[in-house]
Amino acid sequence: MRHVPVEPSKLALQRLYQWEATAPSQVVLTQPMGAAHGGEVRERGGEAAPVLLWLRREATLAKGLRGLYCDAGSEFASAEQRDAWGLDAEKPTAEHLAARRDGAYAHGRRMVLAAAAVWEQVMRERGTR
Repeated sequence: MRHVPVEPSKLALQRLYQWEATAPSQVVLTQPMGAAHGGEVRERGGEAAPVLLWLRREATLAKGLRGLYCDAGSEFASAEQRDAWGLDAEKPTAEHLAARRDGAYAHGRRMVLAAAAVWEQVMRERGTR
């Protein structure tokens, strides 16, 4: 087997990340499933790509699973969530910290598990799991 170098920007996950950033609601991948699945075509948006990329590059279990979910929730928080959780505040209040403790965890958990489900589905469809 021969190793062929590939520019990082050409990798599939990077391309999905680019589409998510530029057109998050647009379908970026259609996958014909074949006769075994009734000729169905599955469409996938790019919303899982940045979470999967972040998990690969930045995620750590050093603070446990709850810490991973909180970090993911903070990383992918909307502007409203960032305000409510005091992420950009110079000195977050006790209310900010309480809201972040519960909100970032729940948001991050939801995002990580959804991205993991997409990844598992793709791997099953490829026959690698």
